[in-house]
Amino acid sequence: MNILNQKLGILGEGITAKAVYDTLTRLNIPIYPHDQATVIITSPGIPPAKFPQVQAIFISEIDLAYLLFKHFDILPTIIAITGTNGKTTVTSWISHILQAPAFGNIGTPLISAVIPGHPHQVVVVEVSSYQIEQSHYFHPNISVILNITPDHLDRHGTMQEYAMHKARLIENTTKNDYIIYLETDPYIPSVIAGYPAQKIPYSSTHPLYQKTQSIMLKGNHNHDNALATYLAVQTYGLPDDIITQRLNTFTAVEHRIEPIPNTLGIGIYNDSKATNPDSTIVALNAFSEPVHLILCGYDKQLPLEPLLDPIFAHAKSVILFGEIKHRMQVVLKKDPRSSALSIYTCDTLNEAVKKSLQLAKKSEVILFSPSCSSFDQFQNFEDRGQKFKQEVQIQLKSMSS
Repeated sequence: MNILNQKLGILGEGITAKAVYDTLTRLNIPIYPHDQATVIITSPGIPPAKFPQVQAIFISEIDLAYLLFKHFDILPTIIAITGTNGKTTVTSWISHILQAPAFGNIGTPLISAVIPGHPHQVVVVEVSSYQIEQSHYFHPNISVILNITPDHLDRHGTMQEYAMHKARLIENTTKNDYIIYLETDPYIPSVIAGYPAQKIPYSSTHPLYQKTQSIMLKGNHNHDNALATYLAVQTYGLPDDIITQRLNTFTAVEHRIEPIPNTLGIGIYNDSKATNPDSTIVALNAFSEPVHLILCGYDKQLPLEPLLDPIFAHAKSVILFGEIKHRMQVVLKKDPRSSALSIYTCDTLNEAVKKSLQLAKKSEVILFSPSCSSFDQFQNFEDRGQKFKQEVQIQLKSMSS
């Protein structure tokens, strides 16, 4: 598609829509109302069921960015990362090692990178299933698919449908491209099987897994993330000695098992990016110390039962607030092991933090890993994580005064 031969419209009012508007305006590309547009760039937060009933084709913002890169002859090497959990960590890690800019679901829309006359050699792009859903032209050179576990089923319906959406990331790949994927995932090998790109599987049995043993991040899951990162930058062509050195200097991503310094001798961790149960399971498994777990958020109606074994294995108490608290409390109390677990319900973040600080003893852990979306009480997971950190600091200051 020659994108500049089209009449472009924009659907949405958030960060993505604003970035599209700003870029098109900067490039002097006209913007049309929906009923006059031939192509509409949609925001990832808007499900197809809510698209306006017009004749236009709907494409994603990453599609528009890719088409404009090609039009202005500034197409960079694209390394794209998707998966249910770990996307932001791996995107940031690859960006750190390559010293290259990161775009996409991590924060800055890819469209912002379209600057004629100022090309990027390589860009690292975090891609969500919502972005891929309306993607038809986006073509990464190196695709990384980390895992596919239950999430967003309120929009995608079934796990198979969700997995197929993830596979849209590689829809335009050729035999000259690469797919790095977790070979032990129950969905990924089958959904990528028919694509011609060169496939690079990874798991804990991979020969390079030993290269991940000196990383600074907590949890076994981050050894998998480190290996995916290593393979991506190795495939790009970076020398192994540089990869190893930079792999081991990367520190925690904000809101992902992010440590909060304190003088109490307890571990306090902000894991606000845990927006599904599987992500919270990974966080719980990262600790050997007794955990005081704070769960909260908007109930996406995902199964909560998978949380039970990790909770009873690692948690000393569970503190619940937000929309999920009633269903989570019922699920916990149905389990016969609940008699050994302290369960508390609160109405606000303030109450939850206060309770966790009352309960936690030296050498124990407070883990804020909500397991649900943030939209019941917060703007997004970043807002939720920032407010958690602020509340912790306020209460720590109050305790010391």
